[in-house]
Amino acid sequence: MPRLRINHQIQAANVRLIDLDGSHLGIKPLAEALAIARSKGSDLVEIAPQANPPACRVIEYSKYLYQLEKRLKQAQKKQHAGQIKEIRFRPRISDHDLEVKLNHAHEFLEKKFKVRVNIMLRGREKEHLDLAQVLREKIKERITTFGYVEQEMPFRGSSMILTIAPKK
Repeated sequence: MPRLRINHQIQAANVRLIDLDGSHLGIKPLAEALAIARSKGSDLVEIAPQANPPACRVIEYSKYLYQLEKRLKQAQKKQHAGQIKEIRFRPRISDHDLEVKLNHAHEFLEKKFKVRVNIMLRGREKEHLDLAQVLREKIKERITTFGYVEQEMPFRGSSMILTIAPKK
């Protein structure tokens, strides 16, 4: 949250005063502006300190902070950009299980999450990379209706990874 100067923290001699309803009251001496704010039962808040003279507004400071905090929380609720959901597959997955997991991926993509598809190979499965590549191609085919492959990493270690982003 921005650090604002209120009431006696304001150091300018004259201020451009804005009333509760947003109307401009003109340039006033600081003492007169403070008196106007006090008479309305509100605070004088410096909103544009870089202006000449600085702009100050008559507002209820605690109410202003509450509304600002509320707006910040709402903005955070809508942010999903950096979140990635991961779904793991094995090369010998059955068709039904594949469909269930792809449905989960579809739900994540509808909610604007990115999905990391991890095809894991264990033990002797590592000798059969062709099975993992066939599974990867199946996933890419079925995912094209609701997302696109953003990043495709080659086989490394014991897994093959695809990053899928939602269609815009």
